[in-house]
Amino acid sequence: MAYDWVVSNCSNSQFVFFVDDDYFVTIPNLIKFSRENIQSGRDVMFGHKQCNSDPVRSKASKYRKWYISEREYQPLTLPPFLSGGSVLTHFNVVRKLRIAFPYMKPIFLDDVYVSLVAQKLGVHILHNERFVNSDLRRMNFNFIISCHNYNSTEYLYEAWLTFKTPNPFERLFNSVIGNPRRDLCSTS
Repeated sequence: MAYDWVVSNCSNSQFVFFVDDDYFVTIPNLIKFSRENIQSGRDVMFGHKQCNSDPVRSKASKYRKWYISEREYQPLTLPPFLSGGSVLTHFNVVRKLRIAFPYMKPIFLDDVYVSLVAQKLGVHILHNERFVNSDLRRMNFNFIISCHNYNSTEYLYEAWLTFKTPNPFERLFNSVIGNPRRDLCSTS
């Protein structure tokens, strides 16, 4: 697990950000938010919190990727959990989780498992709207920390160009008619 690696290799870190490869991250916003919200004595994890989700019980479902049997998880709803693609916490929370993992039976849904263990340890899992779990292409990059479903380099590049464009009118222009710089640099 990544938690073992972080504890072994990042012991001087204050905060830890776990992110999947299909997220766009605005690093300045991440750093600012981390400095303002992550302190060593505060056991919190931030991300996009899911509540009252039903477990996927059918292997034929279009969501079968998240299938979990009743034998593995009996309750009718999943506990509140942070979508695992983008989670921010303090290093001490990661250390506590790593110590606790061997003592709790794992379940297939790692997002749910990590949140279950965190809650057993008294760690608060907190929703923050700046962790976006959708496929919106035109985001307010001055606001968000991370946004999901950037599953191609083209989407990531487009987001990066939009983010780094300092002029709000140029940003608006790019979001409405496309990015002429991207079109000029296109290899096709």
